[in-house]
Amino acid sequence: MNTTPSKDYSINQLAAGFSLGSVLGLTPLLSLHNLVFLALPIALRVSLRTFLLGWIVAIPIAFLLDPMFDRIGSALLSAPALRPLWASASSMPLVPLTSFNNTVTLGSFCFWMVTCVPLFFLSRKAVA
Repeated sequence: MNTTPSKDYSINQLAAGFSLGSVLGLTPLLSLHNLVFLALPIALRVSLRTFLLGWIVAIPIAFLLDPMFDRIGSALLSAPALRPLWASASSMPLVPLTSFNNTVTLGSFCFWMVTCVPLFFLSRKAVA
């Protein structure tokens, strides 16, 4: 049995798998957006192994950063300039199911959005 990494995946696919998997570890699991992120590795043909590794690695980091996620989410939800956005989003059909009004969910997802590109390049370097 060959235990070397599969030659079917490029370095970019391995790094993308890690970056996409990290969102599941950073954000609360029972959120609608996580269904999308569970389907993306298959749709984008990224490595499921690095996807799962990113998920597992991000879980303890998320526990450490939860207070910061709460502060980020609170700041975004209470920003006067964003109040019309939150009001219109809450009246849309599926958006309330995303738990965007949860400070930790919103803060952790925004944190992941800011860090996903640097995380991709860091994991790309680590794979290479």
